Amino acid sequence: MSDNQVIKYSGLLQKLHWLTLVLIIATFAFIEFRGIFPKGTDNRDLMKLCHFTLGFTLLLLTAIRWFIRRLPNNLAAIQTITPPIARYAHLCFYFLLITMPILGWLILSAEGKSLVYFGLELPRLITENHELAEVFEETHELLGKLFYLLITVHALAALYHHVIKKDHTLKKMLP
Repeated sequence: MSDNQVIKYSGLLQKLHWLTLVLIIATFAFIEFRGIFPKGTDNRDLMKLCHFTLGFTLLLLTAIRWFIRRLPNNLAAIQTITPPIARYAHLCFYFLLITMPILGWLILSAEGKSLVYFGLELPRLITENHELAEVFEETHELLGKLFYLLITVHALAALYHHVIKKDHTLKKMLP
């Protein structure tokens, strides 16, 4: 099969894939780098706000992406070019891309805070409960670590296919 015969994901799904990656990296970066600022400082609060904003953006983007993947022409192509193990990995990604922002929103709500999204104050999901906030936060952090692992495995699998197997797996997601 020549390069021009590679069955690819649609251009829109490719763009959404790479945009999602950039947003994930930025979201993780903001929460990891908040630690360089002392608690209670404006810079640390800004880092957290950026983390929350990007996390909620990822939730919205994931909903859009899920819908687009379900369109008949995309669904047929995905089922044709995606092996079952990759489909399970994608389901794990979608689970995390939905669960992580919702957990973040639940953390804020349980802490008695509102999620502010580009100046719009979103409603609290639950009433204030600091013990529950701790549970949500621990779960959010654990899932974040699993997310790091899944991203690493995903990237290594793509590289394995490209460098070792020399198949067209990576090219399916490249323009």
